[in-house]
Amino acid sequence: MGLGSRATLDQGTLYRAAATATRALSTRPREKVVLVADGSWSTRQLEQAVAGSATGTIGQERLSNPFLQ
Repeated sequence: MGLGSRATLDQGTLYRAAATATRALSTRPREKVVLVADGSWSTRQLEQAVAGSATGTIGQERLSNPFLQ
């Protein structure tokens, strides 16, 4: 997924991109999903990517719990 140039990359973009990616990846059961960031991301950028990833998975537990389907 392209996020644009580093000069215009902000925390909101990282948050939304991570949420969108994990929501798309969690449409079917997977053993694991890995989010990879290179060493150029700041702590704040990593925090936003992790928060977005967590937000993107909300509601997806229905896919793995037959009692909630």
